[in-house]
Amino acid sequence: MYRGVVIDDEDQPLLGVSVKDKHGKTLTLTDQTGEFRVMLPAGETTLTFSYVGMKQQKMRMSTGKKNVIRLQADANAIGETVVTGIYSRKKESFTGSAASYRKEELKAIGNQNVLQSLSALDPSFVIMENNLAGSDPNAKLNININGTTSINGTLRQVRQRPRPAALHS
Repeated sequence: MYRGVVIDDEDQPLLGVSVKDKHGKTLTLTDQTGEFRVMLPAGETTLTFSYVGMKQQKMRMSTGKKNVIRLQADANAIGETVVTGIYSRKKESFTGSAASYRKEELKAIGNQNVLQSLSALDPSFVIMENNLAGSDPNAKLNININGTTSINGTLRQVRQRPRPAALHS
């Protein structure tokens, strides 16, 4: 059994680092403390570690001790990857809409919670009102992202609206 911890340039543990064998098969992911444990077949001692925004690294593991793997930031890779929350894909093949906000921008909105700050910054992020929940702080939020607020009415109603006279000619 091989075990170790994956850290970044600032000695902070990395959560969710992919730990792969020499064939590229993902064996495990690091936990919240950056630690992992993995079994390899006899004779195999090399593992590959990869994480979004970091340089991939191969390392020969030692048994009986905790291996420390330090991943270096890869400034170019983060600009070419879009993480949607569901999957990662190359920037060139991403056809959707994406927005990024920094901590400073969220704090500038006020001392609201993060979701309310996002709602104030991005018009496509709407927190739907739920009057049935009352003042229950544990009520589930209904969040609408890129939703139905951009066109009022149904398609039939939109088609039946009279067009301005300037457009008839």
